[in-house]
Amino acid sequence: MKVLLVSQEYPPETGWGGIGTYVAALAPALVAAGAEVHVLSVVMDQATSDRTDAGGVHVHRRGLRAPRGVGRITRLPISWGRLRLARAVRAEAAALGVTFDVAECPDWYAEGLLLPQDLPVVVRLHSSGRDVFRHRHTPSIDERLAMRIEDRQLRRARLITGTHAQLETHAPFLRRHQIPSAAVMLPVPLVEVTPPPEGPPTICFIGRFEARKDPETALRAFAALRRRIREARLVLRGRDTDDAQGRSTAERLRALAGELAVADAVELHDRWADGPEVLATLRAATVCIVPSRWESFGYVAAEAAAAGRPVVASDLPALADVVQDGVTGRLAP
Repeated sequence: MKVLLVSQEYPPETGWGGIGTYVAALAPALVAAGAEVHVLSVVMDQATSDRTDAGGVHVHRRGLRAPRGVGRITRLPISWGRLRLARAVRAEAAALGVTFDVAECPDWYAEGLLLPQDLPVVVRLHSSGRDVFRHRHTPSIDERLAMRIEDRQLRRARLITGTHAQLETHAPFLRRHQIPSAAVMLPVPLVEVTPPPEGPPTICFIGRFEARKDPETALRAFAALRRRIREARLVLRGRDTDDAQGRSTAERLRALAGELAVADAVELHDRWADGPEVLATLRAATVCIVPSRWESFGYVAAEAAAAGRPVVASDLPALADVVQDGVTGRLAP
């Protein structure tokens, strides 16, 4: 079987988040099962390259060269960006010269929307625009169009996969459009479990600095904790994002740490970390906190559990799939 995995994210060059983590685990597993696997990563300004990695996966990196100005002219940069990427993916997949038996792509960004209709496409639920935009502000016309584009990709899928919580959320949509689905939990690499460090307790937060991940609640909770345990420390590691007013979330968190009088005990890294850095952060921590307002899965919680660290997480269906309250951590409202 010849499999095409379409994903902007694929480590190490574009290993940004949960989608990249998932594809990096899935691709070599499919090779081990006997499939010929090709990963196609199309990203703006990325250098063109082709290689076969250590896991036997054929990795094809392509730069997005479509004109940028149309989105600004039409005042629809978000929805136009999805269509521009889908068109480039279709062309680059065809140029590979491989007759694929099946393709898989994420729901986010609708990368596989324009793949040939006779190619069976599996869409993996991660985080869609509908999930992300509503946690920032009221979606604009452009964002609502982007949601419709992603919904269009879902409707053309032969199969939709996701966690139990994701499929339950999408159940009305799946029934309405009669799309088959399958619950498949996301894979987490096995790592060596190490004992927690000695000394003062260290709490870690790993994730994008954005309202959906809610690092502000992590900071405020830590301030309350530090009034009881003076030597406690907090590590915030993630990628900075701008809020609806264009302000840096990382800078706002630094300012809040000062207002809460805990800046001396907070270590903030606003650069996206790779897998080894994330694992090192988890191993250096006493506990991992995941105060998200919404999660499609919660990769950090699963990675923390794999590393043997307890997790304090929001009581969301996706995180309840990972954290057993009172056993492997605690779930909070």
